[in-house]
Amino acid sequence: MQQAKIVTGTSLRADSDETVDAEVWPEGSLEVLSQVEMEQLRQHGEGGLHEVLRRSILAVLNTGSDLDDTRAVLEKYKDFEVGFLQ
Repeated sequence: MQQAKIVTGTSLRADSDETVDAEVWPEGSLEVLSQVEMEQLRQHGEGGLHEVLRRSILAVLNTGSDLDDTRAVLEKYKDFEVGFLQ
């Protein structure tokens, strides 16, 4: 198994409309992922977990924001992307 890190292309701050680039390093069970698990996270199409993870991370980063409308958040940060490095 190889070590992996989750890298976000854009990060949010609840008190600002500004965005920044950030790297997020997992701890615990996500530190080491199998090739199959990494491929599932990378897949953008049906059966892939990429979109689920992207939306979940965006929701966490939006915590504390006054904006609580999922569609509005997705539209506001439509360029938000998550990538994976091994």
